[in-house]
Amino acid sequence: MKTSLVIFFLLFSASIYSQDLILEDSPKPTNINELDKAPVFENCKGNKEQKIRCLKNSVNVFINQNFNFSLFEKFGMPIKERSVKANLVVNTEGNIYVEFKGNVGHPGIKREFLRIFYKMKIKPAIKDNLPVTSRFTTIIYY
Repeated sequence: MKTSLVIFFLLFSASIYSQDLILEDSPKPTNINELDKAPVFENCKGNKEQKIRCLKNSVNVFINQNFNFSLFEKFGMPIKERSVKANLVVNTEGNIYVEFKGNVGHPGIKREFLRIFYKMKIKPAIKDNLPVTSRFTTIIYY
């Protein structure tokens, strides 16, 4: 009985930790390498690879322009350069959902990331001339 409870707890906690926002009604995201056109910010130009690089760079710029860095002091965390790996899912409307692959340090910092991603709007990816939900991985520096 104890073993069953431990296994249940481990599986339950792993599933909670792994996803920050769940896409309930979206189809399985398409890998960014399988797209005709990558998701882009308005300012990104060039071929698909250049647009992907621009998108990843633009995400970091947007975060650093909008992040409330005073939260580190509020939560008793030292101010230093940090990074976290994240899977980003862009839906067909250009909304971004995030799945962190590491610890951001404090639940309040995580909420701040989610606030920023909620504000972010980009053009969705295109496959077969239709907007599709896409997924890509990037490292966020903050």
